[in-house]
Amino acid sequence: MNVDNYDQLQAALLGGHIDACNAFLASRHDADKGSAEYWYWLAQMYYRSNQLLKALDICFKLTREAGAFGMHFHCLADICAHLGIKDIGLSALETLASKADLPGEASYYVRLYGHHYLGEDESALSVQRDASVPASSMSEHVRARSMMRSRGIAAGVHAFHQAYCSPQAVAELWPTQDVGRYWHGQRELPRQLTIRGFSSGFGDFIQWVRYARALKALGTEIGWDVQFDGLSGDCRINDHDHQLARQLTSADFVVGHNDAHMWTTPFTLFTSLFPVLGYGSTGRYIEPSSDPEVARILSEIRKRAQGRRCIGIFWSSCESNNLYAHRSLHQEHLAPLWEASDDIHWVVMQRGYQGVSWADGPYSKDPGRCTVLPAQTSLAQVIGLIDQLDGFIGNDGVLTHAAGALNKPGYLLLNARCTDWRYEQCVDTTPWYPSLNVLRPDTMGDWGTLIFKLVSSVKSVSSQPRWSD
Repeated sequence: MNVDNYDQLQAALLGGHIDACNAFLASRHDADKGSAEYWYWLAQMYYRSNQLLKALDICFKLTREAGAFGMHFHCLADICAHLGIKDIGLSALETLASKADLPGEASYYVRLYGHHYLGEDESALSVQRDASVPASSMSEHVRARSMMRSRGIAAGVHAFHQAYCSPQAVAELWPTQDVGRYWHGQRELPRQLTIRGFSSGFGDFIQWVRYARALKALGTEIGWDVQFDGLSGDCRINDHDHQLARQLTSADFVVGHNDAHMWTTPFTLFTSLFPVLGYGSTGRYIEPSSDPEVARILSEIRKRAQGRRCIGIFWSSCESNNLYAHRSLHQEHLAPLWEASDDIHWVVMQRGYQGVSWADGPYSKDPGRCTVLPAQTSLAQVIGLIDQLDGFIGNDGVLTHAAGALNKPGYLLLNARCTDWRYEQCVDTTPWYPSLNVLRPDTMGDWGTLIFKLVSSVKSVSSQPRWSD
């Protein structure tokens, strides 16, 4: 792949084409080395290729030298959370926020987001804005996230709804959306409701489609954007869905008085219905569509495995559009895992640069010990494969959401303190997915401890009956 301009960098980086990005940036060094944009993209290249200390050095350079430029603060905070250097991160963010060139509103956001990213929730809740900084949904929803993470979802879900899912918030955050036809939790439900994904990821859809199923059991016709096709099957309702629907009826939700075709988002389903249904905990609630290609790949996996347990694994979300190093491991962390059991055939589902690095490494060369999924395998097909495997191990990402929604046994790998708010501070389980065990390091960024726990767990499981038995 060739990269000829800055506009191509993001897609190339997410695709793992680090060499092409490096070549382009090297060609621009002499002309653009005085530009903050150049250094920002160089930091992004190092970030996506797991050269985090180099990326962090550039973030420090931008903080010192780039005046009012502040786009790098997300990257800076994310790297510090991954590395577990919270105090350094907070100090650097305070230096940035205190710069005279930075507008007051930007300073407030740096302090608020920075404390939230680094797991300092009480500090995030106490960050004060001066009179020059208006109240906004952009800031208040971050405060609500800190509240849900530190004090429990029930304590902050109303504030989060108001700041992220109310009609006023949607009009502020996404002004091009049709708020007039937006369902934001009204007890009077429309006959038709389409779930749109403009503010959500695939994992959010899978996690909170449980609430859509309850609305369907109540009588609302549910549809969704084409991007979600194939992720949850035909959404056939069951007894658990009817039980949730009865809870909604008791809370005065009704269908039939509103003939409008309305739309909503996964986050709105969550914030509107969690106060009534709680986690909606259940076992399996999605059914992947049958696909001949899934059957073909699975046959090849089982043939290679020669009777070993087939376990899917995904460890890094750094190939996503967001900055997710704080919730991601890299392949060097995983080295002890591959030798943990002779009874496991690993099905590697990693994408992006981490996937490329894995494919170039020594463990990928043994077809009896691992299968690397073809790059063209679709998300729906990967979910179909997870359904047929013996277990799954993953970080906080869409595939782990899918494994939990399939009631697949396995392990959810989280960081400490700065993990996503939806997991609150539960130690070893999550009510969202009863089949998944939660593993966290003892301290933020201590991935070695996390892998030690995972290896011990895998060795223990390997001596027991198969996860899927």
